Amino acid sequence: MLVENKEQCSACAACYNICPKNAVELASDEFGYVYPLINKDKCIGCNLCEKVCPFKNIVKKFCPIKTYAAVYNSPDIINSTSGGAFKFLADRILESGGSVYGASMEASMDGSFRVKHKRAISEEGLLCIRGSKYVQSDMDSIYQNVRDDLEEGKAVLFSGTPCQVAGMRSYFKDKYENLFLIDIICHGVPNLKLFNDYIRYYESKHNLKVVDFCFRDKKRGTRPLAKITFTKGKHKKQKYIPYDFSSYYMLFMKGYIYRESCYNCKFACPERVGDITIGDCWGLSVENAGLLKENGGPFVEKSGISCVLCNTPKGQNLFESCSNRAIFKEIPYEYILAHNGQLNHPSIKPDAYDELLNDYSLKGYDGVEMFYKNKFPNSMLYKAYWKEISMDLVRQIIPSKVRKMVKNLVIRKT
Repeated sequence: MLVENKEQCSACAACYNICPKNAVELASDEFGYVYPLINKDKCIGCNLCEKVCPFKNIVKKFCPIKTYAAVYNSPDIINSTSGGAFKFLADRILESGGSVYGASMEASMDGSFRVKHKRAISEEGLLCIRGSKYVQSDMDSIYQNVRDDLEEGKAVLFSGTPCQVAGMRSYFKDKYENLFLIDIICHGVPNLKLFNDYIRYYESKHNLKVVDFCFRDKKRGTRPLAKITFTKGKHKKQKYIPYDFSSYYMLFMKGYIYRESCYNCKFACPERVGDITIGDCWGLSVENAGLLKENGGPFVEKSGISCVLCNTPKGQNLFESCSNRAIFKEIPYEYILAHNGQLNHPSIKPDAYDELLNDYSLKGYDGVEMFYKNKFPNSMLYKAYWKEISMDLVRQIIPSKVRKMVKNLVIRKT
């Protein structure tokens, strides 16, 4: 193994991509977390893998120049996880003939899901890399794709977790002015094996086939809801699940299923590795309620609001070039820091982390499910859950025209 301590590897794949002899291989441990291995028969001892590692070397970080609350100025904001900052930045790059890279989650032929970084050069291609994926993405040989685009003179926008962006920055140094790096405010990353085991457990429990999984769907507000698309018999249906009622989602939110490096992340700090940092603009109603629409401001909280940190002049210029696509207001960085813990420190490793992994190792996902039920017996929001179920039934049974008529009658009476 290239790393002796699992806390010192984020699987950014920079070492895998830089090796001139393909001597670095990426392999999963017994829990599904990926780490690099060196094939000693191929290795020539150049140490490029050591030199490019963002955990073992100093990677340039930046104090934000300006910080904003921002939203995508389009009804399409509903399809963004937060305020649509990634969308309007990506649109700007695509408009210039450039390419955009981000994480995509797709179902494979065998029914399992794969999360990997992909390249988008069109609006259609951008669809699959929008939205949050609470699973670590496979970087594979994406570095070479990025290099090819850069060498052709195209503008490239790469979006990923801070450790992935650090890998990109360490790999490419500051050689390309046409490379724009966006790091997201990240809690930590679980692995794909665990997620697929969860999906198989859910399918078995409910006798259905999951064909799509959306971690955060805003069509019913900003409260964390997963939307599962599934087939049962000949019919395709959708179901919304509060995060409390999903063992995988709940354990993610509570920080139980991240890789070891997430609890020791050197990039979870106020200084950032990306040209731009994006995330949720939490706490605006506390820090600056005057910016909300109900108080005469431009932002609607339930539609989602992004925070945007412009960390480099290059990032600032890109953001300002999107002024016709976005509504934004400059806000103090202190407001954003106060409501995004991962901008201040890494996620805290739970005391029962090793217990959970042990249960998973011995009993598979059944062990994870039992751990979740024992750990959070009273955490579920029953009232909200049954409200969601009731609304689902209403939508399925009563035609939309009838629902609108009843709603209008109620409004007239009040």
